[in-house]
Amino acid sequence: QPGSIPLSFTKVTSTNRAFSVVSHPPYLFQGTSGAIRVRFRAPSASRNGRSVSRISIFTNDPTKPVYSFRLRARYRSDWW
Repeated sequence: QPGSIPLSFTKVTSTNRAFSVVSHPPYLFQGTSGAIRVRFRAPSASRNGRSVSRISIFTNDPTKPVYSFRLRARYRSDWW
C-alpha cells in the first residue's frame, strides 16, 4: 500500500563536483515534504560560464528507487 512506510533517502549524489549535496532528510512520511540542499562552487573565479549536474536521489521506493533531475547554474566573474 503506497505511503504505508516512510520514504527513506539512502543516498543523494551529483555527477558534477561543482555541485555538492550539503544535506537531505533521512526520510519523509506520506503527505510531507523536505529539502535537499545543494551548494554550487564555480569551477573558475576568473571567467563566466555554465555548469550542469544530474542529481540522483536513492530511496527505498520499490517502484522507483532512484529519482534523478538536472540542475543548472550560470556563473559570472566579478573580477573584470
